[in-house]
Amino acid sequence: MKEIERNLPFVIAKPYSGQYLELLLETISKNGLQPHSIYGTDRWGDVARQIYQKNVDRIGRKFKVGLEGHIRLVNFLFGNRAVVLFLEGSGNTNMDLQEALSLTQEVKRNLRTQAPGGERLEDIIVFMNLKQVDIGCDPEGICPTGIIGIKNDSGEFKAISKTSGTWDFYYFKYVHVPDNIEDLHEELTTLDKMGVLDPKNEIAVQDFLVMAKLQTLVPLDLIRKAP
Repeated sequence: MKEIERNLPFVIAKPYSGQYLELLLETISKNGLQPHSIYGTDRWGDVARQIYQKNVDRIGRKFKVGLEGHIRLVNFLFGNRAVVLFLEGSGNTNMDLQEALSLTQEVKRNLRTQAPGGERLEDIIVFMNLKQVDIGCDPEGICPTGIIGIKNDSGEFKAISKTSGTWDFYYFKYVHVPDNIEDLHEELTTLDKMGVLDPKNEIAVQDFLVMAKLQTLVPLDLIRKAP
């Protein structure tokens, strides 16, 4: 990790954010920021487990089941690639870390109001039967069991799932930003120890602009090597 990056906020674009990378860059610019340096990783699942471990410690097994199911589903549907973007003031404007982090959190909020997913559930929502998918932890007692269906206004129930199962549902929030400066420093240490911020993983900003147009999180050098 470069020394300057210790004093910069960052945003992680998750594996399913590829189609919204140009929107992310536009949102970053509108909030008075610009990319300083960018790193790619093909270990998003491991990164997520490390970053969200504090939530598991605080909330317990319920969060663990949700996290592991989410990682399993995302790996299946979208792969395991993510991108870490360090941000700075536009035109190299000087700003302290708290101000820059606050603007980065605003980027996250603005992106989620423009992209048709997240809590608004206007994009994809997936129900997964955890009886049929091994997520590495037991969902019994955490997730509801039965048949999924729809109840109309008259109270009539129409089954959707063909079999009974243990169900959880998932939606997509596109990006992660640390909640505060303490979390930022902890997460930076995690990313550094995992080797995510190794120079070999750095992506030139100009290359990332092309990736955004292509709606991909795959670095251009790997695309060029593809047969």
